[in-house]
Amino acid sequence: SQGKDRIKQIRKSLGMSQYEFSESIGIPCTTVNSIEGGKQKLSVRVALAMRLLYTSPSPRDAHESR
Repeated sequence: SQGKDRIKQIRKSLGMSQYEFSESIGIPCTTVNSIEGGKQKLSVRVALAMRLLYTSPSPRDAHESR
């Protein structure tokens, strides 16, 4: 699934272990392991946490916050 590939890609690009990544977004390490292993789907909550923590704001976002 795309979710499992995406979470692993993001985690690896950050140079984090599953444990470090799970701690950073506030979920159990077993959840990251299950998502990457295809046993669990990427939830909206986890996807949102990843987006909020690990995406750069766009220039439009910066403009809107003024």
